[in-house]
Parts: sequence; structure tokens; C-alpha cells
Amino acid sequence: MDSRRTADSRVSLARAGWVGVAAVAVAMGVGHLVAALTEPSASPVVALAARVIDASPKPLKDWAVAALGTLDKPVLLAGVMAVAVGLGVVAGRLSSRRMVYGWALVGGLGGVVIAAAVVGPNASVRSVLPGVAAMLAGGFALWRLLPLAEGPSTNSGTEIGGSGTEMRGGPSTGSGTERPGSGSGLGGSGTGAAGDFELAEAEASRRRLLLGVAGTISLGLISGVAGALVPPSKQFRIVTLPTAARPLPPPVASLPVEGMPPYLTPQDELYRVDINVAVPQLDAGEWRLDIDGMVDRPYSLTWDDLVGLEVVERDSTLLCVSNEVGGTYVGHVRWRGVRTKDLLARAGVKPGANMVLSTSTDSFTVSTPLEALIDDREALIAFGMNGELLTAEHGFPARLVTPGLYGFVGATKWLRRLTVTRFEDRTAYWTTRGWSDRAPIKLASRIATPASFRPLKPGPVAIGGTAWASRVVVSKVEVRIDGGAWQEATLGPDGGVDSWRQWYLTWDATPGAHTIECRAWSADGKVQSVGPVPVDPDGPEGYHLLKVQVGA
Repeated sequence: MDSRRTADSRVSLARAGWVGVAAVAVAMGVGHLVAALTEPSASPVVALAARVIDASPKPLKDWAVAALGTLDKPVLLAGVMAVAVGLGVVAGRLSSRRMVYGWALVGGLGGVVIAAAVVGPNASVRSVLPGVAAMLAGGFALWRLLPLAEGPSTNSGTEIGGSGTEMRGGPSTGSGTERPGSGSGLGGSGTGAAGDFELAEAEASRRRLLLGVAGTISLGLISGVAGALVPPSKQFRIVTLPTAARPLPPPVASLPVEGMPPYLTPQDELYRVDINVAVPQLDAGEWRLDIDGMVDRPYSLTWDDLVGLEVVERDSTLLCVSNEVGGTYVGHVRWRGVRTKDLLARAGVKPGANMVLSTSTDSFTVSTPLEALIDDREALIAFGMNGELLTAEHGFPARLVTPGLYGFVGATKWLRRLTVTRFEDRTAYWTTRGWSDRAPIKLASRIATPASFRPLKPGPVAIGGTAWASRVVVSKVEVRIDGGAWQEATLGPDGGVDSWRQWYLTWDATPGAHTIECRAWSADGKVQSVGPVPVDPDGPEGYHLLKVQVGA
């Protein structure tokens, strides 16, 4: 190729990169829209992110939960999309060399997306459709946009150089002649007709590329938004929350302290920690709960079967094992459901069993000690929270709730199966990753108000929070300021052995920087551990320490 040619049917890498970005955008958008109409969990971004979670090593998962909290999934989705955009740039640049290279990369990415979808727990024949649609949309976009990324044609024999246009290939010399001042060349400051034409053609080429890329990206965004807004492809059965046979009395009153969390945590404020990128959407009309394993009489329950049994209410505190000292992955809920001990008694547990492996619709598993599901704590298969049906985010149609245990060993959402077995024979999702298989909630307390680093005024300040334990009442909470003597706080009403307890202390704040700490005592005489102990493998330990600044 002549080294002096710069635009003649050649695609710049920058333009080709933008073509690749547009191709990825429309592929992801179209794939998400098709997934919304067929199989939501097979959306390209969702399926890829889900497989990343499955394949991530335990230290990375632990770091994500600790460092990112509830932002872990949005950050993961953003990371998947960023990688996809980067690969789109590569596909565009490869296509600028030979189209088949770009198509090969698009096909490979489509294959990865399809594979990620079909290995999902709820995969079906429809799961391949979003990946196929994304692959076709991306490949078509590359094919149509790449010609727009080419520079203008140079049929007149002119070329755009750094300083002007050179006329070459004259009939007499063969080496080209330059005609300064004649209006046909681009030297110094002159501009000829050929040069004007080339500049105009270059500008038109840029506009065509810009419109093509912008239009394709817009189509991808519109498709993605449409996929997010499209209603479910099927009508879910509408169900109502059954009434408890013996409703509990009204919950204890929350302490009248500004910044204190309510005694019962609203559903939309309760933390959510799970392995799902997209929240499972289940139809109660099609839902079934299977009870099998080491039982004499395995059986299945439909939604109507479940709510037709004796319905009870229980108040209990739900806590994630990944909740760092002072963290917010804790809440208190009035659950409504059916006792697990009644269901297991109907099945007839065989001698030697010591664990129940509960399985979610996403194949997530939890190992719960058998005794915790049949003793007087009355663990539940719950379908209601605080007088409302469970939301999809919190496990509708039904979830396991085991008072006194951290969620990862006793609170399976989107429940589909209870398998009676032994710890020696089966392991669950987190226990295979090194976490404990028996994890009772540890005695702990948290300062909810004032907020950390919040500027305060001198004078009376209410310090308040919550404290909890496993199957025992919190009998005392103490607070100390700047490492001084422990002062006993005022406790809120006692809600029972499975309920957290609110507390507060009035502090006469003086100007300056201060530290506030708290610790809890249980009715059996135990005091909260000073720690520090990390969350892995069975929950954190340590005093919650808060730093505040009191103004002059």
C-alpha cells in the first residue's frame, strides 16, 4: 500500500472502536428486551453477572459484601458492561481489518452469553433466545456501520496531507507536479477546489458515522429500557395473605428517640443480601414445596396446601453473618407462616438425620441444624412480613425463617425444597466456601443515633440503638464515652428471646471530639465480646465504636 495514502478506503481505529461500542450497545439492549419477553434470567448482562458470582472465589465475595454492601450487584453489572464495551472496541477494530474477524468475536461472545444462560438454575429452551438475538443484532450493526467508518474516496488523485494536497502522476514526468498559486493545490495557505471537495466529503463522512453510531446506541438504550419496563409475559396468580390462627398482640412501642430505627423493620427498609443479580419472580399458582430425604413420607405442597395449614405469627430478628460490627444488615420482623416442625412431623424424620438442606429456586442451598427446625423456637415457612405478603425481594412466595441463626444457615428465600439429611452427607452453598454450618447469632449491640461524624451541639444528646442475642433476652446495655466508665442505658420493652431490644442513654455532650462505645449483656450473664473477630466464618465480634464532633 502506498505510504502516502491516508483515507482511501481505510478505516481509522478510533472510528472502528466506536462502531464496536455501538454494536455492543444494541446487542445488550436487544438481548435484554428479548429476555424480558421470554426468560428474564437469560438477559445477557444478568446471565453473565450471575456466572461471575458463581465462579468468584470466596475472598472476593467476602470483600464485595464488606466493601460494597448493597452496591455489590450494581457494581458487578457495571463491570460486566464495561468489559463488554471493551470487547466491542476490539471487535470493531478487528472488523476494520477483515469483517470476518469481528463477526468471529461477536459469535464467540454470543456463545458465552448463551452458555451463561443455559447453565442457569431455571434454564429452558427459551434461554438461548436472548443470546441469539444479541449476537444477530451486534453482528448486523457491525456490518452496517463499518462502511460509515471509512474515510472519503480519493478518485481525483488528491490526498489530504498535513500541509496541503499534492497532485501527482503527471503525464510527462511521472513523479507529479505541484502548482502553487493556481488554485488547484493546497500549499501553505491556499485552498483549491479538490481540497474543498475532500474536506467536505470528510465532514460528511464524520456526520454519517456519528448519526449511525448515535442511532444504534440509542436503539440499544431504548431496547434495554423497554425490557426493564415490559410487563411479565404471563399473568401471575393473585394471592392474599391468610390470617393467623392466633394473631400476636400489637408489637412493643419503639422508644421515642430521634434516629432510633422502628421496632419492626418495614419490608422496603430490611436489608437484602443474596447471590441473585435479578430478583426471582415466582408465580404462587405454579409454586411447590417438596419435602424429601431421610423421611418416611416425602410429599409436596402447593401454595393452597401451605396456606391451608395452621398459620402462626412470630417476631424475630433477622441478621446477616456478613454484618460488620455496627452494620445495618439487621432488622426485626413480625413473620407469618407455617411451622417447620409441623411439616417435618408430617413427613416423619428418620433416625440419624441432623440437618435440613433447603434449596431456593435459584439452586442456592442452606444447611440448617434439624433441632432448630423442630424445637420450641418455632421456625417458619413464612409468606408474610409485618402483616403484608412477602415481596419478591424478600422471598415470595415463601422463605425459611429460623430464629436465633444467621441468615446463611436459616433463612432461605424463594424456597422450593426441604431435604432432611446429615451434615456428614451434604454441604450447602456457603459451607462449601469455608463458612460455618452452625452459626447462632452472637450477642451484640449497635449505636443507631447519633450518626457517625455528625456535628453535635453541646448539651443533652440521646445515644440510642439496638441489641440482640441468640435465643436469650438482652438484659442490659452499657455505654462509655472516651474510654471512661461504663454507664447503664435505659432499655426498651422486652419483646422475647428472639427479638432485638432498643436502648438509649442521655449524654451531656461537651465541645470537642469524642468516641462512644456500647456493649450488651444477656439474661444468662454473658457479656458482649470486645473482639475484634472478623465475620468469617461464623459472625463478627467487637464493640461498636462511634466518633462524633461536638461544636463549641
